[in-house]
Amino acid sequence: MARLIDAEKTRRSNWIVALFIFVLAFVPRALSLNAISIIDEFQWQEGTQAFINGLLSGDFLSTYCRYHPAVTDMWLIAIGLGFKYLVMLLRGIYPAGFQAFLEQSAFPSYPNADFLVAERLPFALITSISVVLVYLLAKKLFGRPVAWLGAGLLALDPFYISHSRVVTPDGLLASFMTLSILSFIVYLICERSRYYVAFSGFAAGLAFLTKVPAVLLVPMAVVLTVMKHATRNTEHASRITHHVADLAIWGMVAFLTFFCLWPAMWVDPVGTVQRMVADMTADTGGGWNQFFMGRITKDPGLLFYPVVLLFRTTPLTLIGAAASLLFFSHASRITHHALLMLVICILLFTLFMSFGTTRFDRFLLPIFPSVDILAALGLYELAKAISARRGKPVKALTLLILIIQAGFALPQHPYFLSFYNPLVGGSAQAPKVLLIGWGEAFEQAAGYLNGKENATELKVAAQYPASFGPYFAGQTLAISRMYPTDIWPWLPADYIVFYINGAQRNVPDPGVVSYFRSLELEHTVRAKGLEYAWIYRGPQFILSEAPAPQYPAQADLAGKVLFLGYDLYGPAESDVKSGDTLQVITYWRCLEEMEENYSVYVRLVQRTKEDEAGHLWGQTDNWPAQGFLPTSQWREGMMARDKYSIEILAGTPPGDYHLEVGLYSVLGGGRTRVLGRWEAPQRTVRVVKPLTPPSVESLEIQNLLPKSLGGRVELLGYNLSPITFRPGDPLPLTLFWRAESDLDEDYFVLLQLQAEDGTGWTLHRERPADGSYPTTLWEQGEIVREQLDARIPADVPPGRYALMAGLTDAESGEEVGLASLAELTVEGRPRTFEVPPIRHPLEVNLGDQVELLGYDLDATELKVGGT
Repeated sequence: MARLIDAEKTRRSNWIVALFIFVLAFVPRALSLNAISIIDEFQWQEGTQAFINGLLSGDFLSTYCRYHPAVTDMWLIAIGLGFKYLVMLLRGIYPAGFQAFLEQSAFPSYPNADFLVAERLPFALITSISVVLVYLLAKKLFGRPVAWLGAGLLALDPFYISHSRVVTPDGLLASFMTLSILSFIVYLICERSRYYVAFSGFAAGLAFLTKVPAVLLVPMAVVLTVMKHATRNTEHASRITHHVADLAIWGMVAFLTFFCLWPAMWVDPVGTVQRMVADMTADTGGGWNQFFMGRITKDPGLLFYPVVLLFRTTPLTLIGAAASLLFFSHASRITHHALLMLVICILLFTLFMSFGTTRFDRFLLPIFPSVDILAALGLYELAKAISARRGKPVKALTLLILIIQAGFALPQHPYFLSFYNPLVGGSAQAPKVLLIGWGEAFEQAAGYLNGKENATELKVAAQYPASFGPYFAGQTLAISRMYPTDIWPWLPADYIVFYINGAQRNVPDPGVVSYFRSLELEHTVRAKGLEYAWIYRGPQFILSEAPAPQYPAQADLAGKVLFLGYDLYGPAESDVKSGDTLQVITYWRCLEEMEENYSVYVRLVQRTKEDEAGHLWGQTDNWPAQGFLPTSQWREGMMARDKYSIEILAGTPPGDYHLEVGLYSVLGGGRTRVLGRWEAPQRTVRVVKPLTPPSVESLEIQNLLPKSLGGRVELLGYNLSPITFRPGDPLPLTLFWRAESDLDEDYFVLLQLQAEDGTGWTLHRERPADGSYPTTLWEQGEIVREQLDARIPADVPPGRYALMAGLTDAESGEEVGLASLAELTVEGRPRTFEVPPIRHPLEVNLGDQVELLGYDLDATELKVGGT
């Protein structure tokens, strides 16, 4: 009778422990299931729609999703959706048929957040049951205390929690592989019932249906069998036959599970497997960019997974696993063999995965349940040692261990992936070592933008639309493009949400990442000690509505592009100081698609009496949209917006200036061809005096003098290149003046060419800035940049000449001062008196002064826009 009572108490106790473990595992996995959307979930959610449609229509081949079968995922998602549909019907909510209900579960590029709980709940339930089964199997190998502690550590393992509450294969794979391994070890060591072999094969079949790395269970089963055979010190043929039969049963059950639960196998088993192999071969040729140890690489090397293990375990798990190896020699026979087999499986899986072409931290997840069991063994032995010395109850110490483990995991809710082992640097060190972010905190970014008044009208480009879109009220755009010839999808965006793992890997493109970083940062999304995302104001390069420019233009450029106008932004709108940066927003409409890629130039010019082209006081040249929207990608009717920055040259004289905009292409030999240009009809930019003069260094003077002219004005230096000319050549000279006092006198700038014999030629005599900024307006300390229009006179004979610059009084002509700038060489022009071959002779007399002999022409037929 006492035995019956004890047995009943034991059964009741086992049920209580199992229920406790289930609750411990289920609660952190089931709470806030729709809080975040993980990056990789959407592909399996999309695949489930095809899976369900294939089941309902009888097109079983369409239940194939990809070479990672994820059949278990799709069954669980389908069950969750079916349950949600049934609940809606029972509550009196009648969707327009199951097909319409199914289509609502996912939008074109991201899941519907309202369906996430229904889809994820079965995953939380199955993995929680798996933790209980791990406890039951581990109890046979290591005893109840270690099994209880191991299941508790696993239930509260933040890395395992994070992957067992989302609709991705990794959590299920870890659960099924662990159950298969433990059940097989139980059979080999302590239970000779082949029910354990069958259960191991069933779990293996589920793992095969989940993800390709499950095939490693096959060599593991063989290795474990060989290890068991080696410990028996016998080579009887009957024993070998027995082991072969065990493996055959295991493989048969695994195959039947794989076959029966995957409808595609029902109609074409060989073709389905061949398709898996072909797709896997095509997809794993080059690997993915990874971030490891501070560098971007496709091959992080053999250290990658050991480092992942260090960062992704908790301090307790890491300490306990190490301690289990120390107590290895003191373990009982069963524990000794089980521990050795688990370690072998951990090493085999890690080694095989280390040679894969693609490596991510979650790929190591299948070893974590085994590591937690090893940790439980080590921690339990440590607890016993402490109890023996301190007299503390072992049960109390093991309960304390679980409380500490919960203290590591539960505060991370719902961002369990944000936990990194503090023993190796935690969240402060992890971004420098490992790739961070799997979709966490996108909902925070969406919440911030949803707070905008016009949130529903906003277009926001996010690195992972499947993680951002479910929570954003407006339109979600992608950042990456599918093909190199595609237009970047983020070009029309009002805001950019840039994610941490994109920054770590320079994804989608180093140039794009650099451009994002140059944008105005509005908000940083932080969670659990990590910066997950940055929200930038978007460029809005492509417009959906006609703009209303501050300065309308409507200029047709060669029938290809219509320049719609521009906006000006500066420190004081249209008034800027020399040295300031003027922001120009241009607006365009494509009239006709173009094959050629044109550059845009925006110039600040001032016309002169001698030169209609004027002087250039600031210019920027760039591809449209920083090169992200070349004109060859413009489509007829497309409206584009672009931003350019013009730095006004330091020392630019105050006055009114024109803005000029144009499109041009670069031809061979460095030549350029202007497609079309537009100039503002009024002087739209006014340059005013800066509050403080620019530094001499900012002027970038090529030749410093400096020389005082009469104590009134200092000639700081000049820019001149080249110094060899021919008669009639322009002289591109820039002078730099500094007023040594407030000037009341009106001076002319004098430029002369002097020969060694004293003969001179006056090249220029005019008020500064073509008369627009006379010296009477100069103030003490003010610096003025002077661009001169001068030419070498046609009658200057060849020779060497001194170039002189100075000031003269405007009324009296009296020279204030003169400075020698440089020695110039004037060469004679080559002359020929023989008529060369002419393709098209004319012999036309032009006013008895010149005779036009003819011309050469390469082509007589041209396309519009051709050269």
